[in-house]
Amino acid sequence: MTLEIYENGRKIIREGRVSWFGRTTQEELGTLVSQYDGEAVDKFLWSEEYEKLKPLEQQLIQVFHPGVDQRVTSKTYMPNRLLVGIRKWCLKRENLRLTCPRCGGTGHYSYNQIDGTRCFKCSGWKYILPRLSKKWLVLVADEWNNRHNAE
Repeated sequence: MTLEIYENGRKIIREGRVSWFGRTTQEELGTLVSQYDGEAVDKFLWSEEYEKLKPLEQQLIQVFHPGVDQRVTSKTYMPNRLLVGIRKWCLKRENLRLTCPRCGGTGHYSYNQIDGTRCFKCSGWKYILPRLSKKWLVLVADEWNNRHNAE
């Protein structure tokens, strides 16, 4: 991922890569990046990735981490990384997952020399998640709130 910094109408890209008007020197880049607070850069990068997500994916992140878009720090995981953790949590809950239709819940399918018999639909997990929909999002939110309030 790259950070886009605009200075006097000129787009400069982090780590000395090609800029709008040709190559930037490391010296130019160092002075520009040093002008920006590290936390502001983190928030910028996080919000750029967050805006690329579908609205339902944004809502899913908000169920598990309410207000995370307002309190981003350097230690906050990127949105895609948060979604991976959320999906893994959902795969462990029986009422949120479906048995893999390809392997029938065994995690194995036809053999190949590279991956053995691992099913490619479920990646050997034996279960898949349904498509992200408002109905499923409500189920996830209820499950999360029930488990969160029980602790």
